[in-house]
Amino acid sequence: MKATLLRQYPSKKKPGQTNYTYVLDCSPEELELYKKSQGDFFRLSEDNKPLYFTDKFGVHAVKFSTKGEPYADTSAFDNANSVLAQMPDGILKTETAKAMAQAIIAQAGINTTVSTPTPEPVPAKADSSEDLGSL
Repeated sequence: MKATLLRQYPSKKKPGQTNYTYVLDCSPEELELYKKSQGDFFRLSEDNKPLYFTDKFGVHAVKFSTKGEPYADTSAFDNANSVLAQMPDGILKTETAKAMAQAIIAQAGINTTVSTPTPEPVPAKADSSEDLGSL
């Protein structure tokens, strides 16, 4: 099931931990299996889409274990860690980490664009103290 980050919030039970809520896009069969696994904890978004709650960031999919339990697919992070662990420290490792992070964030559907308002131009006032007419 495809997971898209909806929001994040600090945990009330574990200080210092952040919890994440994802909206799931799933087939009718997956939805039924997910509903069954969640029981009384099953929740829907305002758009009637199932919600997945976790303490994991960067989840791009939720899969089911062989026992039918949902789990966050963190394979993108795991793969990135594996690649970076094999690289020596230096600019190549830093730039590779940046590129991988951008790809993971994009895959998770997180918008990182920062919008800043454009200031209105201030009209220049004519300075009447100088008379340049005689030049």
